[in-house]
Amino acid sequence: MKGILLGLLVLTLSGCAKTHVHLYGRYLQPEQIKNVSEALEAEGYQVKVNQFAFPRDIQQSSLIYSLMLRDVSKLDTVLGVATEQGWYVNNISALVKGNHWYTKDSMGLFLLPDGVDPTDPTAPENLSFLYQSVGCDKAPSLQLFSDNTFRIQPVAEVPFEDDWHQGSWELKESVYLTLTPKADKTWSYYLQLERRTEQDQLGKAEVIQLTPMRSYLMFGTCNFEYGVRS
Repeated sequence: MKGILLGLLVLTLSGCAKTHVHLYGRYLQPEQIKNVSEALEAEGYQVKVNQFAFPRDIQQSSLIYSLMLRDVSKLDTVLGVATEQGWYVNNISALVKGNHWYTKDSMGLFLLPDGVDPTDPTAPENLSFLYQSVGCDKAPSLQLFSDNTFRIQPVAEVPFEDDWHQGSWELKESVYLTLTPKADKTWSYYLQLERRTEQDQLGKAEVIQLTPMRSYLMFGTCNFEYGVRS
């Protein structure tokens, strides 16, 4: 009898589990993310928003679903929600590898505004990451935002006011990054940008490295890197 009750309890819990929708919000405005998320949650989905870059083969608004999706009719519901919010998703396909959520009852919703090219490596959205320090014993970090502003978490005990830690950034000739602080708009930090692919036991990773072209007290002896598995 206990076994039957336990089985019924498991079935009940499984039936109540919500399907996850991973909303890729890198190219969306905060208000758009809010509206889509709330509309999906109203339909009973659990929404997880991320700022990950799109996979290279996704160049339009897409709905990618796991083969473990329990109810394929949910695809139509998500598409309907997207349409009501003004998004038209033409690419629908199954994900069979390459992401941690493909073995779960879930799907990924990739929304791309008109005129945005996710494959353009020089687009602000494709450089806007939190870069961590490497090659040093300090721990500064550099955050680039998609509105072309930046924020530096400097090395400890740097005698600079906050306006030296933030300002605007610009990419020049595809390989040189300038950071112009609010404190002095006639002066800039200069960093060289390099892209590379690394391979380890877990697979390939696409890495962006930023190397200061001069010695800056703000950065110490550090370089900065951001990496994402492909």
